[in-house]
Amino acid sequence: MAETVKLNKWEQEALEARLNYLNKKLVMNGFKTIKSESQIIHKVIEMTINRLDIDEDGNLKLKN
Repeated sequence: MAETVKLNKWEQEALEARLNYLNKKLVMNGFKTIKSESQIIHKVIEMTINRLDIDEDGNLKLKN
């Protein structure tokens, strides 16, 4: 299993923007900041991996 995931430019920019947004909220509420984008990716995987499924057209979807 590969340990590296290649992100396209939009994904990189969106992830960086979300990191900045989350860190601003964390600082405003007195919490420790997230150090890297990879921490977000790991948490997203942890929170969604068991919800991944396939729809009737064979596309990936998230179950509720």
